Amino acid sequence: MTSLSIFYCFVTIYILQGVWSLVLDYLNFRSARRMLGGLPSSFQEYWNESRLQEAVEYSQIKSMLSMTVTLIQLLLVVVLISYGTYGHLARWVEGYFQSEFILGPLYFLLLALVFWLAELPFALYSTFVIEEKFGFNKQTFRSWCADQLKSGILVVLLSTIVITALLAFMGVVGAYWWIVATIFILGFQLTLVFLYPSFIAPFFNTFEPLAEGDLRDQVEQLCQDASFEMAGVFQMDGSKRSAHANAYFTGFGKAKRIVLFDTLIDALAVPEVVAVLAHEVGHQKCRHILKQFLLSAIITLLFFWALNALLHYTPLYFALGFGQPALYKSLVLFPLVFSPLSFFLTPLTAALSRRFEFEADGFAAELTGSVEELQSALQKLSSKSLSNLTPDKLYSRWYYSHPTLLERVTALQSQQVACEGP
Repeated sequence: MTSLSIFYCFVTIYILQGVWSLVLDYLNFRSARRMLGGLPSSFQEYWNESRLQEAVEYSQIKSMLSMTVTLIQLLLVVVLISYGTYGHLARWVEGYFQSEFILGPLYFLLLALVFWLAELPFALYSTFVIEEKFGFNKQTFRSWCADQLKSGILVVLLSTIVITALLAFMGVVGAYWWIVATIFILGFQLTLVFLYPSFIAPFFNTFEPLAEGDLRDQVEQLCQDASFEMAGVFQMDGSKRSAHANAYFTGFGKAKRIVLFDTLIDALAVPEVVAVLAHEVGHQKCRHILKQFLLSAIITLLFFWALNALLHYTPLYFALGFGQPALYKSLVLFPLVFSPLSFFLTPLTAALSRRFEFEADGFAAELTGSVEELQSALQKLSSKSLSNLTPDKLYSRWYYSHPTLLERVTALQSQQVACEGP
């Protein structure tokens, strides 16, 4: 194929991706009002008319923002490609540096800065207008800027390590560098999982051991019943940023930690918090984390294999405005080329994730011996977060990593969702 035909083919596919994304957002925007048309009687304890009106408004505003951001991103990428901006930037940095080990991280970070600046107004609007209006935002502008600075430092550090290593593999290992690169990326991910609880997470939040009391006793009993080893239960100051609530596991092996947002503890009764944690334990016991890691390994291997196959395919570089092929350019070019493929594969990975959520719900119900606590916890958290209870079916099938609230409640009541466990 000629560079011109590749250009038209990519731009066409990229525009189709953007248009389809806009269509999905519009369908979801329109579907939010169905919440006002009546809900099952079991929802009425947690959702009054005022709360439903807020949820509709919140969902629609977020959909409008998503459509705007999608359109801006679409236009930005098409403009950058059409005007050869990727190549212009490459020639500019090459005027100052010759080593690919400097060019690679610098080129990537400069482009990342361009996209960050383009999305900055919308990030500010989301936090300080939308989240503020609905009572979720707890950050000051100063603390938000501090978070951005910390995140930026981590991006610079981690991306420099990864890009430098990949360039070394490409230049030294030879034809099978893509296998070594895959092993490195997977090992790097595991290293981050190990380092995250003790070195990365405290960079942003404060973690304290859960105080002695009924909640801690029940959590420890739950882990004992599930034969689940852990390093401890910690409370995180999530309320300093947002009113949204969550809980998660971090680390692996015997170093696993349970982390509870303080907002979760405040929002739920003790048995409900335990039910939420039982769901998280279910992900571990059903081997969902391992399965997702293996899927990620396969995708990573295929990506690097494809990158290797087209690494020196000159027409592709010129088609998207990168100019002459170079190893450091490929690490920006190929994520761009494969972004439409990733988008159109999203429904498959989302479907797998939803299946895992159903299984974890079932495991939690079996472990706790009841569905009521998990159902009430899901209802309270959805109400507190102003979740869209009636998302468009196509939108949710495309994007949702979790089933809708109605789907989860229905599945729990049917008791046909448990995993087999280890």
